[in-house]
Amino acid sequence: GSFRKVPAVFHETFAECYAQLSEQGYCFFLLCPDDATSLCAAKLPQKSAFILGHEEFGFSFDLVEYPDLQKLTIPQFGSVQSLNVSIAASVVMYEYVRQWQTKQ
Repeated sequence: GSFRKVPAVFHETFAECYAQLSEQGYCFFLLCPDDATSLCAAKLPQKSAFILGHEEFGFSFDLVEYPDLQKLTIPQFGSVQSLNVSIAASVVMYEYVRQWQTKQ
């Protein structure tokens, strides 16, 4: 339902998406399990782009080619340190909205 109400743009490659959003002033956040800033501590700018990889295979591009990607992690407790990608996306979107709903 809501997909029809949210503008969407599709790209063949991450490089194309990155180029377009960079030109528009977006900051990029890469979700990863380690060596990253906690999502809870991150200050997310209004123009934020979140990148989530495949649950098993990771990202479809070489991270070295994009040194400005800021790494974020979702804090987790217990022995299992992974989330389904749809759950991770939901958590990130919730935090983004939480930070911005009070600023508008």
